[in-house]
Amino acid sequence: MPGLLNALCSRNANRLEANLQLQLDDLYALLKCSASNDIHPAVLKRYRAQILSISTRLLLIPSQLVLDGHFFQNQNAMYIGSGGSASVFYQRQGSSEIAVKAFLPSQDAQKMCFKEAVIMALLQHRNILPLLGVIGAPNSFALATPYMRNGNLMTFLLRNPGANRLELVSFFLNNPGAMNDYPTAKALGIANGLSYLKSCGVCHGDIKAVSYYVGFSFRGDTNDG
Repeated sequence: MPGLLNALCSRNANRLEANLQLQLDDLYALLKCSASNDIHPAVLKRYRAQILSISTRLLLIPSQLVLDGHFFQNQNAMYIGSGGSASVFYQRQGSSEIAVKAFLPSQDAQKMCFKEAVIMALLQHRNILPLLGVIGAPNSFALATPYMRNGNLMTFLLRNPGANRLELVSFFLNNPGAMNDYPTAKALGIANGLSYLKSCGVCHGDIKAVSYYVGFSFRGDTNDG
């Protein structure tokens, strides 16, 4: 009898998890396909909070974010650096260059990975580094993003001491080009990205030069929330 009860409980638990996964996927799809003016900002914040709560409390993530396990291969990746909770690798995928943030093994690695992934995935802004997806394997979790060849803001300034710091922090270049293209800047950059985060109810929490990446068009992209 105990064995039968355990089997029934396990089956019900699996069914409940499957239902929650479907609800999570549907809610995420709704947010991604809806134009920003289709849903009231307060409702958007509530939906984002619901997705984040499900992901971190139940360790589920929208299926749309899961990448194939072969997407990241350690043997083909180049180590870039590491922080307190993760190491970062560079890898080519066909003609694309990607950066992979691999969380160090810990009890909270999956939770940290899923939380950061959901927050990044629900943000859509030209000055916010986009998420390509989540790479999951037993005891190993990682985030994939586009690789910013110009590096973070600190590295870029060390390599380009003549760069206009104010414009790098404040502006986004509409058309890629050389350093003398800075005067053509027309839209806000890092400041614009931070303003967008605030409008979404997201607190960056770690504002420093190494948290911002410089794209090919020399715009400042926010990451590492």
